[in-house]
Amino acid sequence: SLINDILDMSKIESGKFQLNATPFGLDEITTKFIDIAYPQMRAKHLRFDVSIFDIAHEALIGDTLRLSQVLLNLTSNAVKYTPEGGSVKVTITECDSHRAGFAQLRFEVEDSGVGMSPEFVDHIFDVFERERNETINFIQGTGLGMSIVKSIVDMMGGTIAVESTVDVGTKITVEVPLRIDEAAHDDAPPAVDVDGGLRLLFVDDNESVRDNVVVVMKRWNIDVDVATSGSKAVALARAAHEEGRDYRGIVIDWIMPDLDGIATTRSLADALGDALPPVILASYDTTAIK
Repeated sequence: SLINDILDMSKIESGKFQLNATPFGLDEITTKFIDIAYPQMRAKHLRFDVSIFDIAHEALIGDTLRLSQVLLNLTSNAVKYTPEGGSVKVTITECDSHRAGFAQLRFEVEDSGVGMSPEFVDHIFDVFERERNETINFIQGTGLGMSIVKSIVDMMGGTIAVESTVDVGTKITVEVPLRIDEAAHDDAPPAVDVDGGLRLLFVDDNESVRDNVVVVMKRWNIDVDVATSGSKAVALARAAHEEGRDYRGIVIDWIMPDLDGIATTRSLADALGDALPPVILASYDTTAIK
C-alpha cells in the first residue's frame, strides 16, 4: 500500500498520472466496493450503511479503477479513525448536472470517528500531512491517501469537501461529472402491471433507507407501506389480513433493535399462517447464513 501510494504520488507530481475512459455500470462499481469494504467494517465491529438512490443514469464512462480508489481510500480512512462499535455511512446519489451528456455523481462518506481539528482540515490534502495527537499517533498511515484522492477528483473535474468535528466524526463529500454512456440506452424502469395491484410492506429502522425504498417503488408504480420495527410490521400485516388486503410481499431488514429479521418473520408466520406472503430478508451478511 505504501509503495503504491508513493508511485501514484510520483506519477501525479511528474504529470504522468492519466485517467482512462471505459464504459461501466455503477452497480458493478458499488458491488465490488462493498465486497472489499465490508470485511474491514465487520472486523472492527462497525455499523456499515450504504444508500444508493436518485440514480437516473447507471451506464457511464470513466476510470473505474481510480473511482474505486477514491471510494476505498475514503472508507479505509473512516474505518481507521473510527473506534470499535462506531458507524460508517456511504451515500451515493445523482445530482442535477449542468453539462449536457454528463451525470453528476455525489459520494458521501460519513463516520462517527475521532474527527479532526479545524487547523488540520485546512491541510488535509497536503502531501505527507497527518494530524498528531494522543488518539491517533499509533494509527498507521502514509499521509498520502487524501492527497491522491484530491488529485484524482481534480483530474476528473470534480470537487471534494471535508466537514469534521473532534470526537464527533467526519463527513467527506465528493462530486464528479461522468459521461453518460448513450450507447447503453439507460431506460427508466417499466411500470409493473399486476392484477389487483402490487402492494408491499417494507420493514427497516433506518429512516433514509425507508425513504429511498419508497422513492424507488413509486418509480415502478408499486404501492409500499413502511414499518419502523418488527413489532409494527406484524401489526400492519395482521390488520391488512383482517381487512382482506394482504400484502403481496414483505421485505424485512435483517438487523433491527426490537425484533430482528428472523424473529419478525417467525412472528409474521404465527400471525398470518397460510396467508404469509413471500418474505425477503435484506441487509444481511451472507457468511452468517447456513
